[in-house]
Amino acid sequence: MKEISIRRQKRKMLLQSMAQYLDAAVYAEPTMCRLDPKVRATFNGEVIQVGDNEIWKEALYFPCRQTFVDWEMCQATFIGTATNEAILEEIRTPYPKKAFKWDNIREHNRSSCKWWYYFVRLHLNENGYIDEIEEISLENHLIHFKATPQDYPQRYHEFDWPIAIEDRMSREEMILAADSYFDGLNRLCDWDQVLAHPDAMRYEEGEHCTNTKTDFHSLRTGFLNPLLKWEIANRRYVVVDETMGIVVAIVEFVTTGEKGCSPGFVAVEAFKVVDGLFRDIIVTHRPMCLKSGWEGGVPQYKTEKVSDTESNEEGEEI
Repeated sequence: MKEISIRRQKRKMLLQSMAQYLDAAVYAEPTMCRLDPKVRATFNGEVIQVGDNEIWKEALYFPCRQTFVDWEMCQATFIGTATNEAILEEIRTPYPKKAFKWDNIREHNRSSCKWWYYFVRLHLNENGYIDEIEEISLENHLIHFKATPQDYPQRYHEFDWPIAIEDRMSREEMILAADSYFDGLNRLCDWDQVLAHPDAMRYEEGEHCTNTKTDFHSLRTGFLNPLLKWEIANRRYVVVDETMGIVVAIVEFVTTGEKGCSPGFVAVEAFKVVDGLFRDIIVTHRPMCLKSGWEGGVPQYKTEKVSDTESNEEGEEI
């Protein structure tokens, strides 16, 4: 019972910390959230002072919101969108960002509207203060993608349902499922070893990218495409939530397949894991951002492909 109480308290604290952080971003006021004096913050892979980025300077609200927490690692992540598209009225709505960009409401209302895909990771220290902030944003849509931040769904409701107590998996089982996806991309395992649910779907920046007219393959058979090959570095699992069946990873895609030309990107990938298989993936990524600005975590993946009959040092098959 004591552990359950601690878990609930930590989950509540993490969710409240994320709420405070998002509100602080709207008002461009770091004192609205609990910051450790030695907090380290990055924005699109670069170390910054807290709030010194385009979201804090321009965004007025976050219309699409999905927050995931890991009470054991004391981390919270937010995946959604941000925008400054708001019509302000001087009588009833004071402009919240007094220190940035626009001097008054009229100037803001004449400005162009912007939308971003937006991701935040917060880590809390033992005293409940934020000591790590990782932000990734992408303005407008990607080339070859039809969807825009304005089209992003309000929520992915598949991620809102908890896993029944009797069906919950260990952290290791959940990471194994997510690892199989990255191993498939990295060609460290064969396509039919990827632990994908038969109903598995992938959504990139809000766009449905599997089992469609233009991406007709299933998630597993997509790995048969020789172009779908990446070297993936610095695999970090920043949220593993057994209660909700959610794993959130941040990885660095370094190189692409045979005919590809992308220089790489940092990606945030959230998995819904059910019955030991990942069923849904939502992805946010930042092209041309080759490093996340963070290293860490115990590597959960192999560095080279391992055969089914690989031997250990004593000559026994494993």
